Amino acid sequence: MPPTQPPPDALARWLAAESSGFDDAAEAALAELLVELPRPVPPAGFAERVMAQALPASRRRQLARRTWRWCAALGPAVATATLLLLYPVWLPAVAPAISTLLRAASIARWLKAGIEAVTAAGQGLALLASVADKLLLLFRAVAEPLASPSVAILAGAGLLVSVVALRLLYDLAQRDRRWVHADPI
Repeated sequence: MPPTQPPPDALARWLAAESSGFDDAAEAALAELLVELPRPVPPAGFAERVMAQALPASRRRQLARRTWRWCAALGPAVATATLLLLYPVWLPAVAPAISTLLRAASIARWLKAGIEAVTAAGQGLALLASVADKLLLLFRAVAEPLASPSVAILAGAGLLVSVVALRLLYDLAQRDRRWVHADPI
């Protein structure tokens, strides 16, 4: 479909409004000019063809299997590490409720302590779910690049360097700082 020529009066109005500084009139005339332009549409199936070329189905299945293996291997370790890291958060919230539950003598106290324990556990689970959501987001961002052996080796080397540096820093911080080895003045 050949592009149609805009009516000459719309073009003249737009040029006149632009030169005189009337912004609203210039916008209206420009909108009238743009309405006449053809709107190209991509052919049917364009998005599917692009996605098929970007990542073939066999590669997508292989990536999904590899991701599932990593999740199955690292899931329990991440859950345990999360519980240990959040130990200062969830234990103080749950411990008083449990001790109150054990010391309670009446049914009302048992119920109150049980409700407090369930509430504390729910708050802990909400916090754990929030942390798990952040860790899952981090895992998804890191999983695909780490699937490549060269990036995995580079990441491992970086981790090794950081562990050695942390150990050396710890040794420096724990060093004997007494001046017994110096000569007395």
